[in-house]
Amino acid sequence: MISVASPGTRTVAELREEFATPGGYLDAATCGLPTRRTTEAMARDAQRWARGEISPVTYHEDVTRARALYAALVGIAPERVATGSQTSVFAGMIAASVPDGAEVVVIGTDFSSLVYPFLVQAQRPHPSGSGGRITVRTVERADLAGAVTERTAAVVFSQCQSACGSLTDLAEVAAAARAVGALTVCDITQSLGWRPVDAGLVDITLCSAYKWMCQPRGTAYMTVSEQAMERIVPVAAGWYAGDVVWDSMYGPEMHLADRASRFDVSPGWPLWPGAVAALEDLSSVSPEEVRAHDVGLANRLRTGLGLEAGDSAIVSLALPQAATDAVERAGLAVSQRAGGLRLSFHVWNTEAEADRAAEVLAPFVRH
Repeated sequence: MISVASPGTRTVAELREEFATPGGYLDAATCGLPTRRTTEAMARDAQRWARGEISPVTYHEDVTRARALYAALVGIAPERVATGSQTSVFAGMIAASVPDGAEVVVIGTDFSSLVYPFLVQAQRPHPSGSGGRITVRTVERADLAGAVTERTAAVVFSQCQSACGSLTDLAEVAAAARAVGALTVCDITQSLGWRPVDAGLVDITLCSAYKWMCQPRGTAYMTVSEQAMERIVPVAAGWYAGDVVWDSMYGPEMHLADRASRFDVSPGWPLWPGAVAALEDLSSVSPEEVRAHDVGLANRLRTGLGLEAGDSAIVSLALPQAATDAVERAGLAVSQRAGGLRLSFHVWNTEAEADRAAEVLAPFVRH
């Protein structure tokens, strides 16, 4: 029997022992690492598959368990959580549901998987034959709340920008949208896992869970408010969107769930045993402690480079290629995004790793 820690009962140091990395991996913003329990759960499932012992019922139990754990993490009821595979699939549902002629406000520098589905709808012709089906207006992150007008049907944004780690105030944007009746659609892929998130502040949140949530790639979640439930069309509905999935495999009658699971996409079965293990592990440490640890390491790097402290676990530095080469020679895994060298710290990282990164990069930082 595998021991599962209760929510919020472990420290970051204790959770760190669950990761097999030898060190130097500073790239959670690209892809999270699995805990031992995650890899073990997936290995056991692969063995059951090889023996012909798998069952859709068991996988459905995994999805149900993951839905409940995720709901608890973001502070809402499981009935308000949809499960899927990718953020862009959920964003496509939302974009297809925007009324003809409506305006959507997006942040121009947000990740394409969030923005492209709305641009696709803007390129489709309006039924009148004049212009696009919808209008997409791009703004700067700092101007988002002030850009919402009575013409705005939806405000689409990420809480944490993936390239540089800059943050958006959910409450401020939500208040501006609420005043005009606009939906708020927030991508929390680059924030949930290293900072507390209250999904109830906005109408819809989207999360690809393979980064900071340390799940296998191909698991995603969407939370949906009462208002959004009435306005989003489940255009990707299949058997798994049914009220009773086992009764929804054949037509022509359709009985979709009256819960957020009406937006579910049929799960990639082998991924979900790992998703459950990852959620159990990540939930065992309080989000506040994880934020203090992750941002603390990011600020330790910033201080070591003579930079001001920040409030994000992601650090982006405009440095020459020689700096990237030096980091690679030092055996540190980082990434490059939007012209910057990106380092992102999570629970498996240590102060020694932040200090090592500062030592390697300091010669390239100009003040």
